[in-house]
Amino acid sequence: MSYYFCQHFFYFYLHIFHLILLKNSFYFKKTGQAPEMPVL
Repeated sequence: MSYYFCQHFFYFYLHIFHLILLKNSFYFKKTGQAPEMPVL
């Protein structure tokens, strides 16, 4: 049970991190400035 929970949490965190990287890349292309780390 705990193994599947940790795996699910890991994939969830990885998905959120991927969305943040995509948002930063779009922000970088849009403004031409260095992307800043978003405040969660």
